[in-house]
Amino acid sequence: MKNMSLPCSRALLVALAWTRQSIAITTLFLICTLFVSCDNFMNGTDLKNQLDKEIDYENAPSYSVLVYADEETGSFVQGGGNHRLKATDSFTLEFQPKSSYCFICFQAVNRSDNSVSLSSYVKFSDETATSTTVTLLRGADDILIKPYCLPYLTITDFAPASKDSGVSFNSDIKVVFSSYVDESNFSYSEDELYLLGSEKSYTAESFDGIEYTYAYEKNSEIYYKNIEISSPSITGTITHYFNAPKIISGKTLLLTLKDEYYSTLKNAVSKDVIELDVTIGSDIYDNHGVTFADGYSALSYSYYINTEVVSSSPSVELLFACDSDSGTINPQGSVEIYTGLSYSLDFTASSAYYFKYWNVFYSSNGDELPYGNQIVSFSDQNSSSTTFVLNSNISGIMIKPVCYERPVIESYSFDSTTQAITIVFSNEMSLDSLRWSYSDISNLPIKSLLRDDEGKIYGYVSSSNEYVWKNIEIYDSNAKNILYKYKNPVYDEKTLMITRSDVNEVLSGPITVWISKNICDAAQTPAGNEGDYFELSIN
Repeated sequence: MKNMSLPCSRALLVALAWTRQSIAITTLFLICTLFVSCDNFMNGTDLKNQLDKEIDYENAPSYSVLVYADEETGSFVQGGGNHRLKATDSFTLEFQPKSSYCFICFQAVNRSDNSVSLSSYVKFSDETATSTTVTLLRGADDILIKPYCLPYLTITDFAPASKDSGVSFNSDIKVVFSSYVDESNFSYSEDELYLLGSEKSYTAESFDGIEYTYAYEKNSEIYYKNIEISSPSITGTITHYFNAPKIISGKTLLLTLKDEYYSTLKNAVSKDVIELDVTIGSDIYDNHGVTFADGYSALSYSYYINTEVVSSSPSVELLFACDSDSGTINPQGSVEIYTGLSYSLDFTASSAYYFKYWNVFYSSNGDELPYGNQIVSFSDQNSSSTTFVLNSNISGIMIKPVCYERPVIESYSFDSTTQAITIVFSNEMSLDSLRWSYSDISNLPIKSLLRDDEGKIYGYVSSSNEYVWKNIEIYDSNAKNILYKYKNPVYDEKTLMITRSDVNEVLSGPITVWISKNICDAAQTPAGNEGDYFELSIN
């Protein structure tokens, strides 16, 4: 029995040890399970929040975002077309501009009116890069994303035209750009002059009266900015033979030969016909900051001159003026104008005057020139901002805007007995300003027409029973339209009279009369260019 009890005791001890170990393992498992359960509980809250977000996203409305480019500017490599997006959605855009266009930036605009910006609705990772990420910030169904591109600057024309026999040696050089440029392209800054080691500088004035430094001298050589003129027949540059570069009408670079270099040029060569080479710098930029395209090489032109042929000057001094109180004109004063070139012409009328048209006068006495339109051609003679071309070298003429004084209200009154409103203007007025034609109102929601004694239409009753007159509104103290209480308005030269339909009805409280500033005098001059109405308070 002894021999058998020892193994049993050992077995019991082993079992007991195994039981203790199992209990420890079970306890540890329970503790771990407890911690894991707590962690899962915490993760469960996050999961719920995430699920709520995803549900909100799925339930959120989608919006249409159109991505489009004008065909001539380029095309989309990625991201073009219509996108259905929810707020916070993103997508990638990649645009390839055509070689003739410079990409400026991406824009978010209204589809129906591209002048209305919707930049607050989207975010670009970089709107100035042709490849960018677009994120919808808030929704709208009229968003259009399009690239804003501008044509690269080019040279579209050059004069004089080249011919084997040569043109007159003092012919003007004209280089025409595709877009507006100014003299800053041909002007050195003080820093540039310092770095270039300028020993002397040369300044000139633009047509707008702005002074600029167009050349500098170093080691007895004169250098123009962005311009070089040379000839295979003459050693070195002859750019300094020409006057300061000037920009005419915004797009034409004009270079004229200096009088003192007439004989120098003729004596510099031994033959009659020689070649002149004109080179324009490639870093010229237009008024939008756009320069020539990379690799654009058409910057040098050649033509032939005949040193034996001298042409008379094709320019003339013209006077540009306007009455001192009528507004401002540009250009102003005496300006040298060249025949055959297009010049800008602008007039801004003062508030008291109305621009009618441009005309040509004698500068000596201000009388109208009967055949002025044969001398000067206007692109739009009735527009205050236009262009013109001088056709003949006739001096002593003046270009001037014809302006009329606007009618103003000099006084107004109210007759408590007759209930009549009387408004006196400074000019004789036109009844046409108070009467409509059928075509004026043919598309309006009209219930019935209001006619005067001659059968002319001075107003109508709208489909909502509102009374409407042409250029006149009358309201009571509660801002209620009370035109229905008045007879048709009439003119007696400068005086406008409006009488009550029922003179026995006592006026209660003040009234307000609005006279549209579109109202015209007998010369069809509108009353104002600032604001919509004259507002008259009558007690």
